[in-house]
Amino acid sequence: MILYPQIPSDFGCEVVGYLYDSDDPADLGQTMMEIVTPKGVCVNCGWLPEGDPNGAYRIVVTQGFRRVMRDYETRSIEEAARRLEAITKSLCVGVPFLSSISGAVRQTVNFALPAAKNSVEVSAGRPELAIS
Repeated sequence: MILYPQIPSDFGCEVVGYLYDSDDPADLGQTMMEIVTPKGVCVNCGWLPEGDPNGAYRIVVTQGFRRVMRDYETRSIEEAARRLEAITKSLCVGVPFLSSISGAVRQTVNFALPAAKNSVEVSAGRPELAIS
């Protein structure tokens, strides 16, 4: 199965690759998809450990060499796609993560003037975002 998360072109993101699933875990790669936002935030998704049947899709969000969110892992390709869409939307539009991702996920959002830090904190062990 191949999945292309829905990243609207008007977000101004550079999107390379796609998500895929396979009956043979040896086909699952460490780097499947990369999304770079206009602010230089990079959202990567791949299967880790590469080719390991016990692995999972891992989403890592960085800005430069600094992680700006906790890594997120799931064995579901659909959940990985939904999470990529939500993360990208929150980074590009300035809205909180979609609550439909994992049921009743609560979130608090504080977006301030450009000189201040922007942050997103999500309960239930979900990613936290801090972009300056």
